[in-house]
Amino acid sequence: MRWIVIFCGWLCFCGFAGAEEMDSLAVILYAGYGSAGKFTLEGRVIELDEDTAGAALEDGGATNLRRNLAQLFNAEQEDVEVRVQLDAQHWQVKTDEEGYFRLDGELTDAKQSGWLTVTAQTENASATEGGIFMAPSENRRGVISDLDDTLMISEVTAKTSLLKNTFLKNPLQREAVPGASALIASVIADNAQWDASPVFYLSASPRQLYGNIALFLEHNGFPRGVVVAKKVSNESDSEPWLDQVAYKTAHIEDLLQRFPWVNFVLLGDDGERDPEIYRDIQARFAGRIDAVYIRKVSPDPERPVYEGQQDLAAAIARMDNAQTGVKER
Repeated sequence: MRWIVIFCGWLCFCGFAGAEEMDSLAVILYAGYGSAGKFTLEGRVIELDEDTAGAALEDGGATNLRRNLAQLFNAEQEDVEVRVQLDAQHWQVKTDEEGYFRLDGELTDAKQSGWLTVTAQTENASATEGGIFMAPSENRRGVISDLDDTLMISEVTAKTSLLKNTFLKNPLQREAVPGASALIASVIADNAQWDASPVFYLSASPRQLYGNIALFLEHNGFPRGVVVAKKVSNESDSEPWLDQVAYKTAHIEDLLQRFPWVNFVLLGDDGERDPEIYRDIQARFAGRIDAVYIRKVSPDPERPVYEGQQDLAAAIARMDNAQTGVKER
């Protein structure tokens, strides 16, 4: 996905965003997560163009391009007070120069678990509702999955096709990898609270496309989970623009450390560096990774296959065959 980041950065530096005046102030909430009462929640305050709202299966390429670019280029709001509320608790945070805010909070009731509803509001914007995932201690199985060419067909190895898929289609028109959602569901099927399983969708796309990712996952029936997208900004706390290995490794390490009682299944593809990232994680977190599934998309016939990593398509086929056998009996 680094080509998408490069393209977005190029458009920014060329001043593509200098279009029309934006319409309304809005708070964007990214799904938060935590455990044992402690959580992290992030978001952004921007002026939101009405063009960013809505998507339909019949939308054409021009409509999708306009809407997708409007999501990428918006007027962030610096130094804005944001009130975050969850039940009777509330916190105050302030946005940085890029309009982002982060809350590291603690719940009064540390035993709360599952998906909790949270709202965020500024003085000049209506409340936005979001979710915080508090991992139940009895759920022992989780998933960390790449998105592009693992769950969603993006054609990362063909740059023109990648740009067309990203900008000329909307989330309802993007194609899901057949069987991927069912495979994730089968991995977490034995968790005591199935609908509150530790599922994390780790995307290398910029956070400006967060809404597109979330809508794609919902539309295609993927289990509810936390979407993690890249914070790309001009600030010192920006995540690496091009170093996907450092970006993904840091987030996977954080999840393994935050949820030490959870064993994870990792899903990725061989179009970029997922196999190497996962090989390193397997070696350093022995006993914590139950399986690694890699979707084959690389055109290189000599692409290495690492020990302990299985073909994603074969795993989906085995699952389908097992389910067919159960139905026949």
